[in-house]
Amino acid sequence: MGRLGRPKGLKGDVYLSMFNPSSDILLDINRVGVGEDEASLKVYDVCRAVMQSQKWVVSFKGLTTRESCAELTNQLLYVDRSDLPKLPEGQYYYFELLGFSVVDESGHAIGRLKNIIPTASNDVYVVEGDQEFYLPNIPDVVLSISETEQSILVRLPEVIDAL
Repeated sequence: MGRLGRPKGLKGDVYLSMFNPSSDILLDINRVGVGEDEASLKVYDVCRAVMQSQKWVVSFKGLTTRESCAELTNQLLYVDRSDLPKLPEGQYYYFELLGFSVVDESGHAIGRLKNIIPTASNDVYVVEGDQEFYLPNIPDVVLSISETEQSILVRLPEVIDAL
């Protein structure tokens, strides 16, 4: 869901960089997991989550000092899938797509989806294969997504196709 940053102030608040900066889903979440990976999660109750100066600030039950929340710096924030609202058909949470194979129109596997970068106009898919490249998530490039096959069918832009 995001990565925790440095503490804010002296009372246990901490900055949060959301992977999807336009999401306000945190306002509806009461419990989160925090850790370097899913295997090392500690569960915390969310006391407060507010947007301040275009940054999320969160506080957790039991963490009331700057020192107590400093250990959370750079840790990942996870939520239980059942706490997320169901999305309309054809829409996906970023984490659902990461690791999907990326295939061109001829059926050639060109890599795996490594990351998604949100931008003002459209998301950008970071694909890792023989080399890393970026694909805009626009209808002319991303043709379809198959959850059952865990694949993304793309039409490569000419500049990438020539590589």
